[in-house]
Amino acid sequence: MTLLYSSGAVVNNFNSIAANFASSPTVNISLNVSGISAFPQAVTASLILVDSAGISSGAVSADFSHGDPGGAVLTGAGYNGAVLSIKGSGFSGFTGPITVEVNGTAVAPPLRAKVKGDTKIKIAGSTSDLNVKSGFNRARVIGDNKRSNELVFSN
Repeated sequence: MTLLYSSGAVVNNFNSIAANFASSPTVNISLNVSGISAFPQAVTASLILVDSAGISSGAVSADFSHGDPGGAVLTGAGYNGAVLSIKGSGFSGFTGPITVEVNGTAVAPPLRAKVKGDTKIKIAGSTSDLNVKSGFNRARVIGDNKRSNELVFSN
């Protein structure tokens, strides 16, 4: 399995995984790959199957950065040591409370997200409160049960 940046450049190649499917013409595969969280900048996973004769399949990719139809669209984010600012569109259209996730963890709530018009959200907190790590981070906004795209930002 290969993890890719949004540009398609390789973030990381994982070691091959051996599996025996016997002579079954159809197989359902579910992979649990440990260590993916070490590469938050990756937004796509690509998988190539190789049979015992060394014949490779075409790459099959899954892009996990997209959001739900009707969800907010994130375009930028940054953390200045005290406030996480998220830029985008579609923030003012939510009818209920929003959830902000950083690196897969809901940080607001419990912290309070302040929606500034349709294009900005600000959340005050420490790096540990906001789950912001040194290096690459991921942000997502959920409102009205619709997920935004997942945005990678650097701290």
